Amino acid sequence: MKMFKKLGRTARRAVFYDTLKGDTQYLWKFGKEFVQTELGDDSVGKSGRISDLGLSTAQLESAKRGCKKVLTIFLVLAALVLLYLLYNIFAGNWRTAIVSVALLVVCLAQSFKYHFWLYQMKVGRLGCHWREWLDDLIKRPS
Repeated sequence: MKMFKKLGRTARRAVFYDTLKGDTQYLWKFGKEFVQTELGDDSVGKSGRISDLGLSTAQLESAKRGCKKVLTIFLVLAALVLLYLLYNIFAGNWRTAIVSVALLVVCLAQSFKYHFWLYQMKVGRLGCHWREWLDDLIKRPS
């Protein structure tokens, strides 16, 4: 019986059960919060106006310029990584291609982040939903 307990503890440690359980609970809570926000609970969307932060127009313009620069850098980097990815796919370097895909995803995620921040500065409201950003990006009537 003692052997089975030890085997169970070893198996739990080997698959990082406690960590996986905590991560799963976090993702579940985040997903639940995200879906509630998308379905009309606007408590996050009304979190505040940028004007309530007490920033001057010069500070806001400086932040916009900084975000635009970083956005441009990440988009250029993503384009270069995409070209490198295509080269590796055609050359048959599959391991390098997989790493390139991961790097491309990181670059595109950072690009999204800075573009979303720019959108929030343009609208003048913090806590916008990604759906609002997408609708404005595609210029669909809401």
